[in-house]
Amino acid sequence: MGDLINLPIEGAGCFTVPVAEWQAAVLLRLMSGEDKVFRTRNGTATLRQHGWVDRTFADISDELASAVKETGVPFNSPPKAVEAYLQQLEQRGLVISGATETWRMSETLRRRIEEARELRERPHRRKSDMCDLVGDIVSRIPQEETASFTFENWWKLALPGRGYSPFEAAQFNERDWQTFRHELVNIPTQIRFSPRETLDLMGLPYQGVLGRAVEQKRLEEQERERAKLAKLEADKAARLANLRDRASKNIGSEAEIWISISNAVTGGRSPLDAAASGESGYEDALRALDRRIDEIATLQRAADRKAKAVTALEAVAYTRYYDPTRAALWMRSKRRELGGKSPEEFTTDDATRQRCVDLLPTKRSHR
Repeated sequence: MGDLINLPIEGAGCFTVPVAEWQAAVLLRLMSGEDKVFRTRNGTATLRQHGWVDRTFADISDELASAVKETGVPFNSPPKAVEAYLQQLEQRGLVISGATETWRMSETLRRRIEEARELRERPHRRKSDMCDLVGDIVSRIPQEETASFTFENWWKLALPGRGYSPFEAAQFNERDWQTFRHELVNIPTQIRFSPRETLDLMGLPYQGVLGRAVEQKRLEEQERERAKLAKLEADKAARLANLRDRASKNIGSEAEIWISISNAVTGGRSPLDAAASGESGYEDALRALDRRIDEIATLQRAADRKAKAVTALEAVAYTRYYDPTRAALWMRSKRRELGGKSPEEFTTDDATRQRCVDLLPTKRSHR
């Protein structure tokens, strides 16, 4: 509260000590509350008790002091000098004057006092809080790892990488102190959930705890990687087994050959290699298999149509020849009209069958 003292006033020469000192004594008497009603004379009495009033001016009357001032000399009697100081405090909103030279503190000054007391007590309070906090932390660490640690040494030493000691941190404003405190309290959480060798331990004996946590994390990561690879292999085996099973059920004996040769649908890879590569490749292999199943079904339908049409053509041919041998020969003989193919080869459906029927004798023939 140094801005409330050493205020320039007339009459300061009445005292034998510096201005800041006698004004501080008056202000402390006012704030102490030892007077039921604080008067100007209470402040003057304090200075007399200390022996700080110059004897030359100790008993000067107000009339004489006023006469001196009228000559142009900046002068006041001791009581008037004290009153002038209190008036300056009143102008700053720190005291309130009453009747008969009485004064009382304003709420503004009361708040200033509370803030000043809190500021004065803050380092001790913070040290006490930190001592309890660090004591609890150390109690949770194996004793053999804390044998060389003492709170007092830690409190005064600059923290690695920070350039200030906890003692100096205790002088921080409230926000920065709470940040410092939170970082310290959060160290166990950091060690537990995010252990790393570069973690700031703030000078606390956490090295062993951190080392074990880092090693545990490494082992857990290795186990996760092993489990991941095992799952990948299991998924791969399942994909390959499923592809083989579906291929065997749907395309039969050609399945093993088909899954092992390159395929356009799987990007030139074999369906087996595509399925082994991952889920996307597996889906491509299944699409290729579905396409092959459709191709086989299409070929089978065409073969069925052809067989039906050829059977029907043979039946007609046997009705046009007396000799079944000649009918069979006609079915297998190549004809210019059919592009050099035999009726048996040319016939694939009802339309081609009819073209061949048109080439048969119209009446039953021996030739």
